[in-house]
Parts: sequence; structure tokens; C-alpha cells
Amino acid sequence: MALEIQHREREDVEILDLQGRHTLGPEDIFFREEFQRLLEQGRYRIVLNCKGLDEIDSVGVGTLICSQELLEKSGGKLALTEVREDQMEMLVTLKLEAFRSEE
Repeated sequence: MALEIQHREREDVEILDLQGRHTLGPEDIFFREEFQRLLEQGRYRIVLNCKGLDEIDSVGVGTLICSQELLEKSGGKLALTEVREDQMEMLVTLKLEAFRSEE
């Protein structure tokens, strides 16, 4: 499934609900364009809800790292939530903030 992104806001935090896969190709380009659009709108507090993220490859992880660095340089913050166990280890190793709900 291609990457779909639903936007919502809560307490001045932009929440992106990711559905599908974040991999090399159109999915990564789509994510980068959406992320850039948020930066242009001055949105610097972003949470990625990964509950519906079926797959992420090394390109997707690289994009997340670049996104995090861009936000930090702007005084912003990127956080991930609802990360699957099999993806959590890789993200923690790469020092991306990830939160898992207690559902």
C-alpha cells in the first residue's frame, strides 16, 4: 500500500497519521513534500503516528533522521508514536524518539 498521510492538530502539535509504507520511491517523495509544506507553514512540533505504518526501509529511516535534524535546527521537535516492536529497535539505535502507547 502506498503511503497515506492524514493531518490533525492537538494543542499546537501537528499529528501525522501514517498509513501504508515509507520506502524508496513515490512514498518517500510524498512524505518529504508533506514535511516541507509543514515547515513552510511554521509547524515545528510534529508527531508521527506510526500505527498504520506497515513497512519502513532504510530510505524511510534516513528521511526521518533528516526531518528530525531540520526540526531541531529550527527549534522544533519530531516524535514518533505507536511504533511496532520490530521497528522500535532500529529507531532507538538511531536515536529517534519513539513513544509506545500503553493500549
